[in-house]
Order: sequence, then structure tokens, then C-alpha cells
Amino acid sequence: MWYNAHAKQEILGRGMGMAKVEASIGNHLDLPEFNVINRQESPSGDILYTVEPKEAPAKCPSCGGKLNIHKKVERKVKDLDEFGKQVGILVKGRSYICKACGETVRVDYPSLHKQMTQRLAEHIMRDTFREGTFTEVAKKYHVSTSTAKELFEERGRERWAEYRLITPTVLGIDEVHLNNAYYGVFVRVDKQNGGIIELSEKRTKQAIIEVLERMDQPENLKFVTIDMWRPYADAVHSVFPEVPVVVDHFHVIKELTRSLDSVRSETCKRISNVRERKSLKRNRFLLLSNHDSLSPKDIKFLQELFDNYPQFKIPYDLKESFRNIYSLAKSREEAMQFFHEWCDECKRLKVTAFDKFIGMVYNWQQEIFAYFDYPDLDRTNAQTESFNRSIRNVARDGRGYSFENLRTKMIFQEKTPDSTRFDFDAFLLINDDDTDDE
Repeated sequence: MWYNAHAKQEILGRGMGMAKVEASIGNHLDLPEFNVINRQESPSGDILYTVEPKEAPAKCPSCGGKLNIHKKVERKVKDLDEFGKQVGILVKGRSYICKACGETVRVDYPSLHKQMTQRLAEHIMRDTFREGTFTEVAKKYHVSTSTAKELFEERGRERWAEYRLITPTVLGIDEVHLNNAYYGVFVRVDKQNGGIIELSEKRTKQAIIEVLERMDQPENLKFVTIDMWRPYADAVHSVFPEVPVVVDHFHVIKELTRSLDSVRSETCKRISNVRERKSLKRNRFLLLSNHDSLSPKDIKFLQELFDNYPQFKIPYDLKESFRNIYSLAKSREEAMQFFHEWCDECKRLKVTAFDKFIGMVYNWQQEIFAYFDYPDLDRTNAQTESFNRSIRNVARDGRGYSFENLRTKMIFQEKTPDSTRFDFDAFLLINDDDTDDE
């Protein structure tokens, strides 16, 4: 049986907030259940505190009977570093036995967490949910990688118990390819408050349906943005038959540039000069980038590319004219009209590089042109792609993450503070307030 010494006491802990440190050794550790009875430093500067409990349990938690000391119990505990030196704490405690019921009672101290202080555990938990890997966090706090992982999973269980999968106004569904598998990625599409809200281990129709059916407040949903993966659309129509599905601008343009790149690729295959072939490969970004994002220097290089390879000029101009549909069209009908005119222009110029792309647009025309029905809402999946890159980076840096740990980290990931400078002004304000009180 465990006795909780201060069950409802909140342990703020050294390093987690501001507090005045007393000179007395008894208060120096800021562990409210203990008195410090000794402090030692090793030749390397590491510090060992010996502490003992301030109070003994008053009665048996099982029957309320009187407790007698059973035996002495020593507990070795790690703490946060002090002035760059590692800190250990030797707890000289006791276990107790109840005379009435024979129950052995061990005392549970809220400021301790297994073989470390609660504040050290909190720091490790916090940092494992930031950008560092388990190994990096473990090294920072002088613990094993498995300990950092266990603390991450412990905090993860707490967060999952509180988590509600709330349906966003705009839901983005995409996938990320990791470890020879495709994971489904569900994103709240919002420029100010976007984020990953769920991952699925598969991207099949059934896997997507299972996530959609778990969403609370489905009435929030205005539309869903996807790429050209049919199971996404089928799953959404199955669960939310009245909700429009939009193939976003980002993925359509991605397929468009892929068609243009096939022209460059075919030209490369016919070039025997290795240096010339490599040069053309390096300059592919000039063809594929949006013209309005090119610098004056890039535009000059692009013109030189057209001078050397005139066969690129017409496909490039067609690529740019299709892109302009998204900026010029004010409605679905106008966008479709522009598209049909663009297709006619491809035929007139006898450009076949976009034939496959044109077929794709016709196959997905309902979803692609639905984009123009919602000019006032964020309709692009580019934000989802950005989160996909984050997932790949986390998975790469933390090799060996299980799917569940990757899922937990991506959904509950915390941003590392931008500034690590010491804030003297905060203390000056505190001192000014103290002076005013006097």
C-alpha cells in the first residue's frame, strides 16, 4: 500500500517558475516534503543531497490503524542540474506496518517520480514533445534513451485521455510516405491556427472512414481538401454525403509541372553530352517554378534556356497560362471556360505533353472546379504538405519511432521557444513591485 504524503499539493519545482531561493540548506532544494540534512560535492563537482521526510503518515490508509516503523528505505533520485553540475538526491525514508491489519505502507511523495524528481520528469516530458529526439533529450538530462521514451509515452497517454478530435471548418486529407508505408494525415486547414489533428496507419477508404466517424461536432465542416486519391473522396462522401470535396490548387499545379518536366526529361535523354545534360537537369527549377516567383537573374537564365532549347517555350507558356486560371477566374463556370479554352490552345499548338494532365482534370473536374466555389475560405492543401515535411523530418531524426509515438508527437508537438536569452527585465519588474509595496 502506498501513502500519498501530499496528494493535492501542486509541485511547481525548481526551474519551472520564478521563486526566491533561501540561503538555508533546509529550503534550498525546494522539495516540500523533505529536509536537507547533508550536501556533498564530488571532485568533479557533482552534488549529492541527503534528505529525510518532514512527516510520517499519521494512520494506515487502508483501515485507519496506528502505524509502526517497518524498516529504513533509501531511494536514489536524480534531479535537475545545479550550476551545470549533476545533482543526485539520497532519500532516507522509511516504510511502515499497520498493527491492526498488517498492511505494509510505503510513502508516495508528489515531488518524486520513480527514480527522479517530478520537476526533472516534467522537463524531460516537455522537451520530448518539442523538436529534440529521445536520444538528444536523454543526453541533455543525463538519463537513458529508454527513460526519455517512457516519460514521453506516459505524458502521451495523459494527453490522449484528454484529447477530442474536433471537426474543423476546413479539413485537409493527405498522406506521407514513411518506411515503405503510406500514412493518412488529417489537418485543420487554417492559416492562423492550422495543425495536424490525426494520423492513420493506412490511407485506405476504410481507414479514412474510421477517422472521420470519430470526429466530434461534424456540423463544423464546410468542405474537405484532398489530392487526387480516390479513396479520400469516396470516404468523405460515405461519411459526409452533403460536404463538398475540393481538390486543391497545390496538387493540380503539381501534376501540371510534372507534365512540363516530362518535356525536359525527354530532351535530356536525347543529349549525349554529359555536361550539357547535367546543366539542363540543374536548371529544371527555372521551368517548373512560378514565373512571378523568379528573380530578374532567374528570368535572364530562363530566356537563355529558351534560346538554347526553343521546344520548352510553348509548353512553359501553357503551364503559366493554366496557372493564371486560379488567379483570374471568379467562379466555377468561368474557370471551366478558361480550362476548355486552354485545352483548345494545346490542340492548336499540337502540344501533347499535357494530354495525361488534361485527362486527369476531366476525371476530377467536379472536385477541381469546386475550388472556385469557396473564394472566402482557405482552400489549399499546401499547409498540409508543410506538415507532411515536418512528419518526415521528425521520423528521420527519431529513427525507430513506432507509428503510435510518431502520431503522438505530431499531434501534441510543442514549439520550442524562439528566444533563450535571460530576461532581466522580468526581475526588475518584480523588484519594482516589491519597492512599491513598501
